[in-house]
Amino acid sequence: MMDLDSLISRTPAAARPAFDTLEQRVWREVEAIGARSRSARVRMAALTVAAMVGGLSGLAAPERASTRSELAVFSPSASALFVGATLG
Repeated sequence: MMDLDSLISRTPAAARPAFDTLEQRVWREVEAIGARSRSARVRMAALTVAAMVGGLSGLAAPERASTRSELAVFSPSASALFVGATLG
């Protein structure tokens, strides 16, 4: 098995400066992959919680009364009746 130092020493001199920042680049990439993975897990957990809360709140919601609202006079059907009665 080859040692890393012997592999680096066999590399051409023109390629050696690229090794100077190799470790920092590798660690930056490892951190970026870890951050993306954590972000995806947090996003999935948030979506799961939101779906559960939405589903449970829908089941626990009180039954809506079927009485007409006071604002029903402003509905499109009420406006059509008004226009029809006005035009005659």
